[in-house]
Amino acid sequence: MPRYADPRQRDRRAAAWLLRVAALALASPAVAEERPADMQRGGTFYEPPARVDPAYLPPGPNLTNEASRQLHLRLSADVPFRTARPAAAGRGAQGSPPAAPALQLAGRWQPVAGEPWFMAATLYRYLDEGRRQLWNPDFTYGFGYDDPRPGTWTLTYWNYAGNRFHPDRQRGEGRSNFSQGQWSLGQRFGLPAAAQEIFLTGDGDHASCDWRIHLTPRYTDLDGGALRRHKTALSAGCRYTRPEGFFAHLTLLAYPRRDQQQPWDPDYTWGVGFAHRTLSIQYSNYSGNRFPGRHRSPGQGGLRDGSVTVSWDLPW
Repeated sequence: MPRYADPRQRDRRAAAWLLRVAALALASPAVAEERPADMQRGGTFYEPPARVDPAYLPPGPNLTNEASRQLHLRLSADVPFRTARPAAAGRGAQGSPPAAPALQLAGRWQPVAGEPWFMAATLYRYLDEGRRQLWNPDFTYGFGYDDPRPGTWTLTYWNYAGNRFHPDRQRGEGRSNFSQGQWSLGQRFGLPAAAQEIFLTGDGDHASCDWRIHLTPRYTDLDGGALRRHKTALSAGCRYTRPEGFFAHLTLLAYPRRDQQQPWDPDYTWGVGFAHRTLSIQYSNYSGNRFPGRHRSPGQGGLRDGSVTVSWDLPW
């Protein structure tokens, strides 16, 4: 306490100071009771929520939400219903889906997490090599720009040809068969309001659609047995999902030049399934399906020509 020349002045100052302390002590409970709930505390005007959806959290060293991951891995077991297909199911590096059960390890890498640019590859391990055909691959791959939001454009390249890690040139095998992959340009869109009233129940179900133009620079012609140039196709499809996890998808295809369509090239593809968290099971059919009134080749386009796939998104 500072020195004072007059001791009485010092006593008066000390008494005044003690009175102020006592007044504050008596008034503080009332202030605490009258403080509004939204009064500023700890630098925030409102109390933060008890839990924040990870999708809205910024990336950080301890963040493991899906949006922050650059590499996604999936392990699948694919079991075809049909265990043997006629010889006309393919030729060279192109043909129908495998007739042999297979384990698949798929990876998808995004250079920037959450951005539409991607690179992807799938490795195949067939459980019955005796059913494997020349056009059934060791691996498939793709890359491009694919934004799932309605109104966005997509440009992708996918290669499902008979790619081999150790190709036998005498059998006509190739490692990457890059020219036999398919380029696709398209756009995603949502159902118009009038269509939503017809096809959606409004209880949380959802439909997403897209149209695409496809170009395969080099394709196998079954009749001539040679590689020909520039097969084109058009497609339009939708995927319907239920809040419980059920889903279905259907894609229609058309070929401007009908003579380019091969027996394994479908008029449509379809599938149904169920997904829960990291697990999913689905039936899908990508064989040579044909519209009513059109001839389909043996071993193509029937219910048995699809397969059941069980998949697990690997946590890492």
